[in-house]
Amino acid sequence: MSWRLTAILALILALLAGYYAYFEMMLFPQREKEKEEAKKIFVLKADEISQITLQRQDGEIVCIRDNGKWKMLKPVLTRGDEAALEGMAGALAEAKYEKKLEEAPVDWKPFGLEPATVELRLTKKDGTASKKLALGGKSPTDAYVYG
Repeated sequence: MSWRLTAILALILALLAGYYAYFEMMLFPQREKEKEEAKKIFVLKADEISQITLQRQDGEIVCIRDNGKWKMLKPVLTRGDEAALEGMAGALAEAKYEKKLEEAPVDWKPFGLEPATVELRLTKKDGTASKKLALGGKSPTDAYVYG
C-alpha cells in the first residue's frame, strides 16, 4: 500500500468521524432537546413560580411563596407543605403535553372542558401571570386528563 493511498483513506476516515461527531453527537441531541422544550405547557422554571392557584367548582386554593417559604392563603391561612408545593412547582414547570387534539374544536364538552373541572394558574415572581391551564375529564383509558 502506498503512502498516498494511506493518506487518502486516513483523510476519508477523519471526515467521516467529524461528520459523526458533529451531526450525531452534537446537533441531533440539541434538536431533540428543543423539541422536548417546545412541548412544555408552562415556559418557566420551578423557582420562578411565586403563586399557584387552583380554581375548582367548589372553591379556590391559593398558595404563595413568600421569602422562599410556601403559605396557603385560601381556603384557610396556614403554612404550606414545603415538600408538596415544591414538588408541585417542579412538576408543573416540567409538565408536557402528549398530543394536541385540535387547534379549534367546535365543542369542548366531550372533553370535560366546558366548563373546566379545574383551572390552574401560575404567577411568576415578577407578578406576571403565565398561561392558565383548564383541566377537564379523563381520557377513555383513565391515564390522562384533557387540558
